[in-house]
Amino acid sequence: MRKAQTNHNEIHIIEALKYRKHKKISETYVRYLWGKIAGYDDIPEVFRNWKLNLDKIENYEKVLEYLAAEYKKDSVFWRIAVKESLRYAVNFWDENKLTKCYNEADIYMYTPPMPSVFASSREFCIYVWNYLFPNEPYIIEDKSGYIDLGLLDLWRVNEPELF
Repeated sequence: MRKAQTNHNEIHIIEALKYRKHKKISETYVRYLWGKIAGYDDIPEVFRNWKLNLDKIENYEKVLEYLAAEYKKDSVFWRIAVKESLRYAVNFWDENKLTKCYNEADIYMYTPPMPSVFASSREFCIYVWNYLFPNEPYIIEDKSGYIDLGLLDLWRVNEPELF
């Protein structure tokens, strides 16, 4: 994945994408988000070997702080693809798909079976949404504004297919 580069063109890209007729989303982009807290070498030690017990909601804040920092490192294209895919998932996926997507990310820390301290997988995803995108609504009024690209081969995607 390409890392974000801070430049003034990002604002123009974000504004242009807001006015696109369809937003392209994929389960792959949601899995990519959860993969940021999976067992990669650069994950903080506290997350490894089940040292952070996620039976307590307070500990999710530590994970989400890390997740937010990692999310911000991606290019504007990746950030938008992940954000819109998560928004779509919260609105239209059933509980089984939300749970399966999270569980298949191979999280490398102790994570109780989803939803653990949350009433549902959807509640957990909304909690993550509100942490990552405070003051931004997750509700989608019109599903027809989205195109689901299906499950993509993440390693072959240079930039998300947003256009």
